[in-house]
Amino acid sequence: MGPIASMRSETGATMVEYAMMIGFVVIVAFLAVEVFGDAVRSLFQSSVDVMP
Repeated sequence: MGPIASMRSETGATMVEYAMMIGFVVIVAFLAVEVFGDAVRSLFQSSVDVMP
């Protein structure tokens, strides 16, 4: 294998790693919204209620 072929295989592995990281970030964001969503909504709503 030449240097170009080894670069191609490295790029493929990097793309898979990026896809896994993006998937992990999406799952963490979804869970954060599920866990903290109601608390954040009530916090903003209480701020809106105080405004004239």
